[in-house]
Amino acid sequence: MAHASRNSREQLRAHGGLDVYLSLLDDMVWSVTALDSIAVCLAHDNDNHKVEQALLKKDAVQRLVKFFQCCPEQQFVHILEPFLKIITKSSRINTTLAVNGLTPLLIARLDHQDAIARLNLLKLIKVKFATPYCPVLTFTSALRNYKL
Repeated sequence: MAHASRNSREQLRAHGGLDVYLSLLDDMVWSVTALDSIAVCLAHDNDNHKVEQALLKKDAVQRLVKFFQCCPEQQFVHILEPFLKIITKSSRINTTLAVNGLTPLLIARLDHQDAIARLNLLKLIKVKFATPYCPVLTFTSALRNYKL
């Protein structure tokens, strides 16, 4: 429904659709589709920033970071593009996710066996640190911890 139209996204927002998508991150069957739908809703959240505001709430941030951390290996490659869409669209979400633990998780996965996954991880890291509000100390300590 998030991909359908502006009206359907407005109806989703009005009736708690974003919360449903966030809860579906715990469901292995629907998690990748739910994350992609969240990214689409954010991408079309032009002027009113209501989706962005909802994703900046502590519970939503924790769900997104936990989902990235606990994502099963067979789905991991498929979540990177939606995460890239999310952090590219909103520098505030980008910074909030970085401060709440996403940065070390990105760096820790750089040894992934799939070349496309490594490329997308590097894109995520690049976007993460291109933000003016980038937590440099988090980046430096993550590099030191992972001996990169």
